[in-house]
Amino acid sequence: MIVFFDLHGIVQAEFVPRNTTVNSEYYKGLLERLRNDVHRIQPEKWANGFILYHDNTPCHTPLLVRQFLSYKNITVSTLFTGSGTVQLLALPQSQNEHER
Repeated sequence: MIVFFDLHGIVQAEFVPRNTTVNSEYYKGLLERLRNDVHRIQPEKWANGFILYHDNTPCHTPLLVRQFLSYKNITVSTLFTGSGTVQLLALPQSQNEHER
């Protein structure tokens, strides 16, 4: 199971099919589904923008994922903590319908 959450709780949870490897292609598709689902199901989050926890798991960092994040104007911020680093995804406020 992959869970996306923000300060207010779970934004989306998705079961990974048995015998599926979560690689960069799978993760990119998951991010696309997340954006589409938030736009459709939680329009208040879509309208206001929101921040999600994003760690540096190997499938999160390949060029394919970074290009997708850049293309969709999703900012990746790195916070340094006493126990390591934490990354956050900042999904921007929607300006119009075409940003989907």
